[in-house]
Amino acid sequence: MSSSGERETIAKTLSKVLKKYNEDFPSYSQGLLAELEAIARTIENSSGKEILQQQLGDVLAGWEKLKEAPPSDNSRRWSIKAKSSGSHHLSVDEKKNKVVEDLKRFIRTEKILNWWKNLTESEREFQGRLVGREKKEEKIIHKLISLGENNHPARPVPVIAIVGLAGIGKSKLARHIYENDEIRKKVGCPVWVSASDNPFNTESIEQSVVESNPTGRIFLILDDLRVEIGDNEVNALQRGIQRKDARLSFAAIMITSRSCLVGRNIAVKQYHLAGLNEEASRTLLQEIRGQGAGTSVTDDMTRKMAGQCRGVPRAIIAMARLLSSHGASDQLAELTENFLTVTYSCYQEQLLDKPCFTYLSLFPRDCLIDAKRLICLWMAEEFAKTEGDGRNRLRELCESGILQDVEEDELGLVSSFRLHPLMHDVARFVDRDNITVDPNGQKVHKNPRRASFDLMSLDFSRGISALGEEAKELKTILSISETQSRLQRQNAMTAPVLDSIFKSFKKLCVLDIRDLRIVKLPNSIGDLGDLLHLDLSLNNMDKLPNSITKLSKLQTLKLSCCYHLKELPKDIYNLTNLKHLHLDGCLALTNMPRKMNELKNLYSLSAFVASKNDSKGGLGDLDDLTNLEGDLEILCLNRVPQFQQTQKTMFLEGKRSIQRLTLGWDTEDEREEKEEEQRHKTLLQSLKPHSELKVLNLVGYQGSGLSDWFSTSLNLVKLSLCDSGCKSLEPLNQNLPKIKILELLRLDNLEYIAQDANNNTASFYPVLEELTISDCPKLKYWWPTEKELKERPSFAKISKLCVSDCPLLTCMPLCGALDKDLFLVDSSLRLMADAMSQQGGLSQLKYLLIYGVRDSYQLDQWFKNLNSLEKLHIQNCNNLKLLSLDFQNLTSLHRVTFANCAEFNPDASINLKNLRYLELIEIPILKSLSFDESVTSLRELYLHDCNGLTSISDTIGNVTSLRKLEISKCNKLESMPKAMEKLKNLSSLIISDCALLLPRCQPETGDDWPQIKHIGKENIQVK
Repeated sequence: MSSSGERETIAKTLSKVLKKYNEDFPSYSQGLLAELEAIARTIENSSGKEILQQQLGDVLAGWEKLKEAPPSDNSRRWSIKAKSSGSHHLSVDEKKNKVVEDLKRFIRTEKILNWWKNLTESEREFQGRLVGREKKEEKIIHKLISLGENNHPARPVPVIAIVGLAGIGKSKLARHIYENDEIRKKVGCPVWVSASDNPFNTESIEQSVVESNPTGRIFLILDDLRVEIGDNEVNALQRGIQRKDARLSFAAIMITSRSCLVGRNIAVKQYHLAGLNEEASRTLLQEIRGQGAGTSVTDDMTRKMAGQCRGVPRAIIAMARLLSSHGASDQLAELTENFLTVTYSCYQEQLLDKPCFTYLSLFPRDCLIDAKRLICLWMAEEFAKTEGDGRNRLRELCESGILQDVEEDELGLVSSFRLHPLMHDVARFVDRDNITVDPNGQKVHKNPRRASFDLMSLDFSRGISALGEEAKELKTILSISETQSRLQRQNAMTAPVLDSIFKSFKKLCVLDIRDLRIVKLPNSIGDLGDLLHLDLSLNNMDKLPNSITKLSKLQTLKLSCCYHLKELPKDIYNLTNLKHLHLDGCLALTNMPRKMNELKNLYSLSAFVASKNDSKGGLGDLDDLTNLEGDLEILCLNRVPQFQQTQKTMFLEGKRSIQRLTLGWDTEDEREEKEEEQRHKTLLQSLKPHSELKVLNLVGYQGSGLSDWFSTSLNLVKLSLCDSGCKSLEPLNQNLPKIKILELLRLDNLEYIAQDANNNTASFYPVLEELTISDCPKLKYWWPTEKELKERPSFAKISKLCVSDCPLLTCMPLCGALDKDLFLVDSSLRLMADAMSQQGGLSQLKYLLIYGVRDSYQLDQWFKNLNSLEKLHIQNCNNLKLLSLDFQNLTSLHRVTFANCAEFNPDASINLKNLRYLELIEIPILKSLSFDESVTSLRELYLHDCNGLTSISDTIGNVTSLRKLEISKCNKLESMPKAMEKLKNLSSLIISDCALLLPRCQPETGDDWPQIKHIGKENIQVK
């Protein structure tokens, strides 16, 4: 509220209103409405105005219905005439009571908001100990110490990020790390800077650092950073601080941010803070309330209330204060409403775009939401004007921190996400009467505007029951499947049921009925004259009724992954308002209908199938669709006949807004090889895209080389070549300055990639991050001939390298900067050896997979350089040698798998402090297994088909963290170690096909039963 006077006015007015309800009801009808409208105007500036206005809206709506009700003989009672046998019979007294209850609810809400606003800042926070984050704190401290020990002055300043919802506890965790003595001793002098200023101000941060009087190396904490930063900003900070004091430098930087996008591009490690578990939530709730504080609360009530907080400390604090101040109401619903009211008021500043936010409640809790689908729906609801506008609104939600599990595509656009569970509850609460999510189709609010449910779970044998009765004005239907896998769906949505739905809801504007196994769409679809958005994706129709072309207002038609669809309606050109036609994944589509070029308003056409019945394969229609943007896939290009190339046959060059382009040829088409090659070359030249293109996928192209226009595609971010006949990729000799992802897949004829060896690393693919080379059997070198190490350039920014089934490839640009993944599958290990020859080569690598390598190398020395390795998997490499698992320097390694490696003999003690998962499969010369006392984190141990293994040392008793042990086909293993009885956390033991162990581990009778019986019979499998 803007003032206490306004609140007092509201309270008095409502008190007067409620008193009048005890008098003759009709006598003040005109005054009541005026007073309520005055209240609505008064609350305009309230911190919780959306909730209060919504609740007053309920009162006003109820009052209007009462005014419309005709009186009966008794002037104090009315009855609502039933419209049908299924309608409810409610007296006016009942309606009046509903209005009274709504008014009481309004007063209660206003009181709660006022109470929360008047709490002090310290009362809204918890000043006590860190609860539920102890292990996360330990991991982050360990990571920082590791970075401090391994950092080199020539390398960039390492950055880690702690991200999560506002109020999840990021700053509290960061403060504990800031105050840790080990950090000060082993990392650097900690400096805390509040970084919530927007934009990012390096000068202000530098000044704050200097004013804290640090010495030497600095550990900088940027708390609550809200803007994305990159290497340039970090480097500018480093230079700026050294200009102010040459003795200072950054040892590491730690960011806390509500947005997962902040720091994603530069952080060597992101820590996503999830909600506290149930035990920690209850502990925190009880500690905040204090023992015996306020009204007593049962354990069951505590459990329920803690669960409603979804593990968010800020919400737990609010719940605890509510319980302490207002007591544990017998009405759980009332307490829940008060809690959600306070929670919304805490987060409303972050929810600037309320309609877009509340729309997310249509999706089930924890549902993975596809960003493209959501943006299309927003546009249909007029929440976003264009796809770009929708993208901006989605990014704002990401930056607010209410989204989690956010994934981005190669262009840095959000591709999928989940709404935080607490925010899902808030969204449902704020707009619960306007948006209905009902999995059973029964609990339907009166006159909802939008509804979502799992249509396949409903019983339509008796019609559409409550849904049809209560929601005739429905504008939006979303079919949201609770079942993730299509394989679990048994039945298809039938045409009669669909016909019933279409006839019952004739005012629909948005209809999303994807993935219902629809085989036939009824003609009545054409009667939905207001329909703007129709999604039929993932259904089984082979054709659509031509009546669909009567939908003159339709703007979006989605048919993605309708694998059986063979043709589009012949009169589709009548859909003159169509803006978006999604056909990606329609693999059976044989051609495009005539007059496609008349769809002048079309902005997105995800797939276009070339025709054999047109002199230009139908590509001329594309030339007329001048507004196309986004993604475009042109398929069956092998059908296009040979034609003379002219300026009129440059079909795509003028389409500046196309971002992703896929060009596909059917490689099964049989023609003379030379004729085919020339035809492909000519056509590819005619398909030159605009220079602004970001992603290009070339599939099935059989020309021996690429078109010259590749070398001028300077804005490409991703290039993928698949099933091509190219012998070389000459245009790639000219470095593509923005390329981040390069994929060369199944290029059977490829002999080399580029002609010249540009050894200037600064300009050689300067931003390439991911390189995949797969199934290129003739490829030996990146260049026509082998180059010495000193002659080769390096990929300066590369993070991931995957080389698969390229047995001859031994010479390529150096990849020592790899900081994520290195996968070598049925290829040469020399590529890894060359990368390690660079200074600090592979020292930042996180995941190493070696599979099917035939080379002979001694690996023990190599592993000493892999200081940052977290996951290691070596399989089917019978010529590689490993003599020890004593990897003391690999302090970050937590997952190891060795499988079918005949020369591995790791008999030395396992010495991996942070190892959590160890799997040894078919290691024939392994004889014994022991564990150093430092192995305190191992949770899972798998031993399979190790025929030489005879004993497991009693040192396994050191591994008190072990939870699962599985031993199979180890026929020489004589007994279980006595120290097994020390493994109190072991909850699963599986022993199978072990000839000597089986009788010894039988319940009650086996010799080794005493040392394993504490696990419990129900948790032991001996077979």
